[in-house]
Amino acid sequence: MIHAFLFVADGNREHDAHGPKFQSHMHRINQLTGTHITIYHSFHDEVNHYKTHWWKCDGPCQHRPPFHGIVKRSMNRKPGPTDTWFKSHQSTCGGTFVKIREPEAPPKKPAKSKPKIASGPASHKIDEYFKNPASSKLPSTFTSSSAASGSKPPSTFTSSSAASGSKPPSTFTSSSAASGSKLPSTFIPSSA
Repeated sequence: MIHAFLFVADGNREHDAHGPKFQSHMHRINQLTGTHITIYHSFHDEVNHYKTHWWKCDGPCQHRPPFHGIVKRSMNRKPGPTDTWFKSHQSTCGGTFVKIREPEAPPKKPAKSKPKIASGPASHKIDEYFKNPASSKLPSTFTSSSAASGSKPPSTFTSSSAASGSKPPSTFTSSSAASGSKLPSTFIPSSA
């Protein structure tokens, strides 16, 4: 936490430095709290905690100190020819390694159940959720006068504004739009 304090208070970005500022805070905290903070770190306990895969040799090296034929690793990799010491082990001992310890397997999560899909006459078809385009009352192209009167539009559309080449207005109001009825996809207002 002293490293974090120095980073925030002084902008010290060297988190591995145990210089005079670090040591002054270390001594101050030790005197106030009675703790024993030092600048020396030993991570042997932490490293040993993560070495959860153990192998033991079944040859004569299992009776020799300091390791007694036990190899501890953090990964699940059996001792073999890729290890630098393995060739000398084979020539002096000749034993094979047997796994004697490994971490517990994590509990399996229950499989997520998929929702059951109803079948038969009670099931709904996707077509039921959409209107049939053939049953639409309004044509895809019509004039504002035909929309207001409800009459059928002519098969060809002619307008004085269309004949003169002028552009139709960008905004419009019509009786059908004002009454809240649904407009078709294409709407061409009349020039009258």
